[in-house]
Amino acid sequence: AGSALDSHHQHSQMVALLSEALGLLNNCPPDEKKVETLARFFWEWLESNSCSCLVLPVVTAGCRTLASPAHMARMVECGIEVFLNSGLEENVQSGWDQVLAAVEIPELAQQDFLSECLQHGCFLTLYAYVLQRLPMCQLPKEEMLLADQLLSWTAAAKPRADNEAKLLLWWWQVLRICLQQVDRNQPYKDVFCALMNLTSSLTTLGEDKSAAGLLGALGLGKRSPLSHRFRLVCRGLSTYLLAQARSVSFLRLRPGDPHGVGQVMSAPLPGNWTTAEGPSPKAVQSLTNLEALQTNKQYSTLKSHIQYIYSFTLDPLHTLRDAPALLAHLSKVLFQEQNYLSLLQAHGTYSR
Repeated sequence: AGSALDSHHQHSQMVALLSEALGLLNNCPPDEKKVETLARFFWEWLESNSCSCLVLPVVTAGCRTLASPAHMARMVECGIEVFLNSGLEENVQSGWDQVLAAVEIPELAQQDFLSECLQHGCFLTLYAYVLQRLPMCQLPKEEMLLADQLLSWTAAAKPRADNEAKLLLWWWQVLRICLQQVDRNQPYKDVFCALMNLTSSLTTLGEDKSAAGLLGALGLGKRSPLSHRFRLVCRGLSTYLLAQARSVSFLRLRPGDPHGVGQVMSAPLPGNWTTAEGPSPKAVQSLTNLEALQTNKQYSTLKSHIQYIYSFTLDPLHTLRDAPALLAHLSKVLFQEQNYLSLLQAHGTYSR
């Protein structure tokens, strides 16, 4: 007990000291360049001192001190990422618990802060916000609202190659919330709509070229700034979800459930087959497109992963409950350098 008190006292002292230092950002003259330069100094210091015991106190100090929601968002994001990628914590859950204890989102400026996080790509901070809110939910509907929030952010996010992998945490949490809704006998319609919203965003993020506007419609859209491995995750997860979520009234939840996409792809269709008896045409087309990636030169280095997703999706024993495990596997083999994704790998499988 004494050790815990000493640790808490030490943390409080460091937060107080760092708050004074960060206060310089609030007291700077209204010169954007000078403020930005000073802010960048703090971010660069964090990145170069990943093993410092000051990393998490900086997060708390930033939340308590910084007047600018934009500076606060970027400071918190930098601190969380540095801490989780530093390898300080062998226990992944313990690491996230410490992060959640350090993040103190101000209630009065909460919406401004969340908006700045989304605008500046502070996706880990937004994930921390959701993790803090989840235990406060008393009804399944309240948890679903958090899933809807993650889906809304996914649709609006503008990820870059250097922060794209963080979105996998959001999607993993959406999948877990959806499966919990099913196990609590909530309406399939709400879960189906959430999954279709997710697949819609995944399809957009997985495009090699933007399909927006006239040029996009002509196939002349801008090249995606996102990595091929990230685009493969998007396409693979979208395909898998389309194969498992058949309609508002039917989700594949048990091994061997009907409407599996494998029955269409692995055997000729019977003459009397109708779309009502098997997977949706959208699921079949998505799987066909995924298979075609194996001959796409841009994805040549990812061929084994494409084959894995394809086989995983075809297996009639795999269901919607296996979606978190698929996402966890892809995060491990495609983004193994990102320690913050260890949470998926530690709790990848879903259990009731």
